[in-house]
Amino acid sequence: MRSYPAVTSAFVAFGSAVVWLCVVSVGVLENSGGSWAHDVRKILFRNDSHILMEKWAIDITLPKWSLCVWEFIYTWNTLWSLYCVIITCRPVSEKSEEDTTTCSVNAFPPIFHCFWAFAGISHVCWMFFWDREIIVGSVFFQAFVVIACIGCLYVSHSSVDRNGALLEANHRWDLWVCRTLVQNGITMFGTWSAVLFLINTASLLTYDGRISSYLTSIAALGALGFILIFWFILDTFILDRWVRYTFSIYPTISWASAAILLRHFRPWSHVTIITLSILCAAFFILVLRLPLVVWKCFTYPLYITQTIPQEVDLEDQRQKDNARQQVVATVL
Repeated sequence: MRSYPAVTSAFVAFGSAVVWLCVVSVGVLENSGGSWAHDVRKILFRNDSHILMEKWAIDITLPKWSLCVWEFIYTWNTLWSLYCVIITCRPVSEKSEEDTTTCSVNAFPPIFHCFWAFAGISHVCWMFFWDREIIVGSVFFQAFVVIACIGCLYVSHSSVDRNGALLEANHRWDLWVCRTLVQNGITMFGTWSAVLFLINTASLLTYDGRISSYLTSIAALGALGFILIFWFILDTFILDRWVRYTFSIYPTISWASAAILLRHFRPWSHVTIITLSILCAAFFILVLRLPLVVWKCFTYPLYITQTIPQEVDLEDQRQKDNARQQVVATVL
């Protein structure tokens, strides 16, 4: 099992959490209403995001009410960011004095936090570029958010799979928090960012590329449908060992499709037909996947062929705990 210096892990985890809290603060200000925050918002932002959406509207522009999902995404990911800080502060040596060995797991290596901090910074840059109507830049930063989220998920799923047996045996709570809260939170953030990337790209092609809104909207919906089906195939038949409990992509796409459908519903319109098809497919896959995962838990359990790694020296682990506690005391 790969190990990292306690000081490095602690500093990177704290830094990542601080970056995300700043991201949430900027995001809340960007969507603030007529309160004191509105005055602060004027310092950072020039335009109302909802007005910009109407200015750059196409056939798949999201309605204003659908953006409330950002509050859910911010809250969800803030919870697991704080959880990462808590487990950094928590001593890993939990065995009694009589034991001479113990085992630890670093489910969140430093590279994971670096990817997450990069995703947060890119998200803030996207908000500022979108506010200044620099659409090309905003599209690029939205793509960076998606790429960073993919990097986070790759590191997280690989780490959990590599240490699965040990987590299952000694850290079951951490294992399930990582599966449900961390990985699904990042997936939701990345999926919603991918939806906005497709919509913003379609808007850019419509207004700057002089391509009809109908064609760009159809292309964006086609790309979203391809992502849905492609991920379902990977999720079910190829990557099940790693992503069995990652399912938030389906409700996120369902939410986006339902919002587009409610705003742009026109009977027998190609946009309406494709959007309705994506919505039905995402909902059907989600309903199908939940009992399928339960069945696989009993029929094909994970990590049964893994062996728990050799335990490390207790004194060495205590030294790492002391170093971690010193970092926590310094930061606080």
